[in-house]
Amino acid sequence: MQNFNSATEAQTMHIIDSHAHVVSDEPDRFPAVSEAYRAALQAEDGPMTWRRLLGEMDDVHVARSLIVQRTQYYRFDNSYLLESASLSGGRLVPVCAVDGRSEGAGAMVRALAREGAAGFRLMAKIGEESFDWVAGPTAEKVWRACADHGLPLCVHFFPWNREAGIPLMLEMLEGVRGLPVVVDHLANGAIELEGEGGVDDLVRAMADYDEIYLKFTTIPLGRLKSEGIPAGEILANFATLFGCERLMWGSDISQSPGAYGDMVGLALEATAAFSVEERALMLGGAASAVYCL
Repeated sequence: MQNFNSATEAQTMHIIDSHAHVVSDEPDRFPAVSEAYRAALQAEDGPMTWRRLLGEMDDVHVARSLIVQRTQYYRFDNSYLLESASLSGGRLVPVCAVDGRSEGAGAMVRALAREGAAGFRLMAKIGEESFDWVAGPTAEKVWRACADHGLPLCVHFFPWNREAGIPLMLEMLEGVRGLPVVVDHLANGAIELEGEGGVDDLVRAMADYDEIYLKFTTIPLGRLKSEGIPAGEILANFATLFGCERLMWGSDISQSPGAYGDMVGLALEATAAFSVEERALMLGGAASAVYCL
């Protein structure tokens, strides 16, 4: 069941999904590297292809989506992502993944920018202890190439690597001040209702940089919902530090479980207590500004 108040409520807003994943149903053309991909192909409802995503967006009045490379399936082969965007009539906008460990990382950013990438993303492999994917000589080439092209850089931290990784990210940003940096999933910290509800010293440090934006996605919103914690109160704590203009909603569809309409519903419910202007920023305006949509 969809949780948003009504279709009319969604229809009155210009909603932009800042974090959707698409998956091909043509494994021969777009082979994946994981068994999980083969399971997705065999699922009853099939993979979240770009066509299917557009249909589900239409059902709940989502105007556009940033489609983020599914590195667990495709690693750094962004070809399906780019093809999806090119066939979508401008409604799907690609955020490509690059390997910050590679000597050719900077050249890869420049090549993908020529192919239409609207932004880039860095993340570690699950269980990886090194931070050369986000900081160090090769990763620095990604940061500088993004800055040269004026393209935002998205950074993903897991709960287990955020404490060491976020300070390194801030060090890298010092070298390219002005580059928009988008951090996934409210930075994946622990969120409790007591105290400042999800705001810790790492979040406060990020808030001091006007270039840093946070995504609130189904990962934290779903967890809050399951624990009975009012998401609006948590978002208000982040908004106090960042302003609503630096917060953007993303579904995380095909990575997070659940129906797309329910994910939109969570976003509408979480932002219900904000003003019309603030909701417009959080549900579309911030993403539009950062990615020039």
